Amino acid sequence: LGSAIAFGVCIVTLISGFAGAFQQNLAANIAQMNAVHIFIEGVEKTESGKSFEVIRDDELFTQVLAESNIKYETVSRRSWADGSIVFNGKRTAQGIYGVNFATEPLLQDRIKLKEGSWDRIEEPGMLVLNEGIVKKMKLELNDKVQFELRTVTGQKNFGDFTLVGISQDMGMFSSMIAYTNQKYLNILLDLGPDEYEFFTVMLDDMSRAEAETAKLAQ
Repeated sequence: LGSAIAFGVCIVTLISGFAGAFQQNLAANIAQMNAVHIFIEGVEKTESGKSFEVIRDDELFTQVLAESNIKYETVSRRSWADGSIVFNGKRTAQGIYGVNFATEPLLQDRIKLKEGSWDRIEEPGMLVLNEGIVKKMKLELNDKVQFELRTVTGQKNFGDFTLVGISQDMGMFSSMIAYTNQKYLNILLDLGPDEYEFFTVMLDDMSRAEAETAKLAQ
């Protein structure tokens, strides 16, 4: 009986360890893809009362971050579009990050490419897609796709993109994210060239995210 109990406890411990490691790896992958442990969203309202995301001036954010003495690796300012990629009559849901690559040099090290390169990503309309979406849509490098989206205030819009990079699958959720030049995506979202939607902070220790977020909120 004692041996059976010990064996049972051992199995439970092993399962808990595997589950914990999986959860930590998943959280780390999501943080790497999104460059975020702390996430700040800017919201405005139209005259009709409809809310939409935009940050026009982040002086307050940067001041509070400096005064908090939080240890972090990077700060990112990104735009985001939810929409659909259309190619040869096929359609699939896709989210695209608009990134200022000059201020996020580490992104190209975090997101490994299976094919293509980041060399042209700062040109308007260049796109890096996950390999799962590429296979699903039967795309190849330099194929041109259309992206259907809505502006930040809800109007339908379309943009043309060229596939210049295919990112490696990083597990769950990685296929949901693609990357492009921020200023081009801002045009499609009806944002100004220096405006964006999300201010994010990548800490040097993910375990401190909750405590450091509380510091900023005070």
